[in-house]
Amino acid sequence: MLELDQSSNHIKFISNLIKFNLNSGPFMTGSYMTWLLEKRFNIPNWVPNDLDICCISKKQFENIQQILEPLATDINETNWLAGKSVYWTIDEFKYQAFVHTLPVQKRLDIVDYTITSIASDGKNYITGKKTIEDIANKVIRLNDNIFNWPVDSIMYRYTKYIDRGYKDINNDTLTKLKQLYKV
Repeated sequence: MLELDQSSNHIKFISNLIKFNLNSGPFMTGSYMTWLLEKRFNIPNWVPNDLDICCISKKQFENIQQILEPLATDINETNWLAGKSVYWTIDEFKYQAFVHTLPVQKRLDIVDYTITSIASDGKNYITGKKTIEDIANKVIRLNDNIFNWPVDSIMYRYTKYIDRGYKDINNDTLTKLKQLYKV
């Protein structure tokens, strides 16, 4: 396990409210974690607008909902993988929670892109095999064991990371996406 940069106000805030655990969940994941790691290698040309909280059970999700809902100035429910996902806006920043009933390492193995294969408990983090290398080199690459994510989501995220300065070497990732999703 590697130590997380704890200078982030959002990490401090949410870690004071929620007990995160890399073994039993919930844990933080997503582009916020990518951004924190990218800051170690260069100055990102982007800033995340949310922080994702992955719950491995409905009970964890409900506990987080009870904590964040009273603090939120805006609540937006969405449908994610046939389940509920909620964004709570607190102090003009969004915290999203969702249920994905997988152990953390399994989730890291199947997320769409290597650069988002990160999980944190607020103090430590773990990554996929190529995550740190790809973030340092700003390369977008599909994970080897990619889950069948919704095509609109995975294509949106591809464009988002290209816009953030990540490179698709020889268009390998886009070519694989087109083959996998027949787009």
